[in-house]
Amino acid sequence: MKKAFTLIEVILYLAIAGSMILAIAGFLTVALQARARYQAVSEVGQQGTFIMSVLAQNVRGALAINSPADGQQDSSLSLTVPGAQDNPVVFAATNGTLTETVGSSAAYNLSSGQISVSNLEFSNLSPTGGPGLVRVSFTLAFSGLTNYQANFYDSFNLNP
Repeated sequence: MKKAFTLIEVILYLAIAGSMILAIAGFLTVALQARARYQAVSEVGQQGTFIMSVLAQNVRGALAINSPADGQQDSSLSLTVPGAQDNPVVFAATNGTLTETVGSSAAYNLSSGQISVSNLEFSNLSPTGGPGLVRVSFTLAFSGLTNYQANFYDSFNLNP
């Protein structure tokens, strides 16, 4: 007598195998979504920290704030820095990318291609006759498999 599987057994085995494959696929989908979310949050955080550190270094090393004027706000920041060839240093957003222009050099992108900069605002809060004070705020948005955005803001003094 031959041993063989019955139709019921084959259907049962296929159902069990199919269920296992669906469970594994579901787990992998959730894992990939979590990874994409983590990548977006990490990229936005790293870019925000980098941009703030570049702004802090430039503002603290500047001799004067050219624009915005005292008590005013603008979407760009112009600084006078030591070294005539490096003047002015200008920060501005162009097509969703934050750029830094040093003197007559070409603009340098501070943000990456996956990150979009919006709501960029520089406020000159310098007291009359006092040291320069700039408040910076902007929003960074990650666009990819996962969309994520975060707001960044800080204030920096010119070193007297």
